[in-house]
Amino acid sequence: MIFGAISVVMNIALDPLFIFTFGMGIRGAAIATVLSRGLIGFYAISTIFGTKNALRIDLGRLKFKAEEMKALLRMGIPSSIGQSTAAFGFTILNVFIISLGESTLTAFTIGNRISGLAMMPALGIGSAISAIIGQNLGAGNEARARSAVKVSSILSTGFLILAGGLVIALSENVVRIFSNDPEVILQGTHYMRLITMTLPLVGFFQIFIGTFQGSGHTKISMFLLISRLWLLRIPMLYLFKNYTHFRPDSVWAAMILSNVIICIIGGLFLKFSDWTSLKEKKSTLARSANV
Repeated sequence: MIFGAISVVMNIALDPLFIFTFGMGIRGAAIATVLSRGLIGFYAISTIFGTKNALRIDLGRLKFKAEEMKALLRMGIPSSIGQSTAAFGFTILNVFIISLGESTLTAFTIGNRISGLAMMPALGIGSAISAIIGQNLGAGNEARARSAVKVSSILSTGFLILAGGLVIALSENVVRIFSNDPEVILQGTHYMRLITMTLPLVGFFQIFIGTFQGSGHTKISMFLLISRLWLLRIPMLYLFKNYTHFRPDSVWAAMILSNVIICIIGGLFLKFSDWTSLKEKKSTLARSANV
C-alpha cells in the first residue's frame, strides 16, 4: 500500500510537469506513468532482498521444485491471463476515449490519478485478503475466512466513503491544479464526482478478486477481470458513443455501469460458489508452506 501510494503521488506530481510544462501532451502522461511505477518497482524489488527486513528472500535458498511449481502455475496462469487481458483492455479503452477528444482523455487521466490515490487503502486491503483467505482455508478455518471477507468489505467501504467525500468536495480545485483549460476542468470535475460515488463498488471488486485468488479459484477472478472490460465496459462505451448523444459522458456511464454489474456478478459468485473449498490438495499446500 505504501509503495503504491508513493507511486500514485509521484504520478500526480509528474503528470502536469510532462504534459503541460514540457508540452508533451499525452506522451508526457505515459512517460510520467512509466517513471513513477518503474522507479518504485525497482526499489520495491530491492527491498525484498534487503537484510533489514523481517521477511526477505535469500537467493541461495531458491530452488526449483517441479510439484510446487505445477501447483503455482495451475493457480497463477488464470490470474496472469486475467490481469494481462485487463491491462490490454485499458489500452483499447484509451483508443475509444481519445476519439472523443484530447480534453476528455486529459480529464479521464487526471480523474484516474486522483481516484487511484483515494483507492490505495482499499487496494491494500484487497491484496491482503488474498493471503488471509489462503492461510485460514489452509488451516481449515472456514469461519474465519468468511469473517475476513466481511470485515475487509466493511473496512474498504469505510475508507472509500471517507476518501470519496473529500474528493467530491475538492474535485474542481484539484482538477485546476493540473489544467487551466475550461473544458478539461468541466469534464474532469464531472467525471471525478460521478466515479467517486461508485468507489465503494471498486473496493468490493478488489475484495472479490483477492478472495477468489486466495482460495485458489483463480478462474473466477480471471472471469471477473476480463468481463469487466471486454464484456461490459468496452462494448458499453462503443454503444453509448455511437448510438446515443452522451458523447464524453459515454466514458463515465460505461465505467459506472460496468462496475455496478460486475460487483453484482462477483457477489453472486461469492454467495453461491463453493469458494471455501481448496483447489489444491492440502498435502501439496503443506509442503509448499514448509519450503
